[in-house]
Amino acid sequence: MKQRSYTALNSVPISAWKQLASKKIYFGHQSVGANIIEGVEELIKENKQINLNIIRTTPSMFTLPTPVFAHSEIGKNGDPRSKVEEFVRITGS
Repeated sequence: MKQRSYTALNSVPISAWKQLASKKIYFGHQSVGANIIEGVEELIKENKQINLNIIRTTPSMFTLPTPVFAHSEIGKNGDPRSKVEEFVRITGS
């Protein structure tokens, strides 16, 4: 599938939002990631065409329904390696 580039949020077609919402996504983060999630949630409130099912989970409860955009704190703040190692442990990647 060809990657597309969009210059504005409102130029993204509904079909692209539906495709994104049909995925199973996990985002492991610390403080900056929490800020990103807050921003995404605000965008969703302001743009009803973005219909992501965002849930907060914990690394110990990693059975995810599908479709979902799940997130949790992982690793140690300021220690990128700990985040990568925990992501691999959690997801089995």
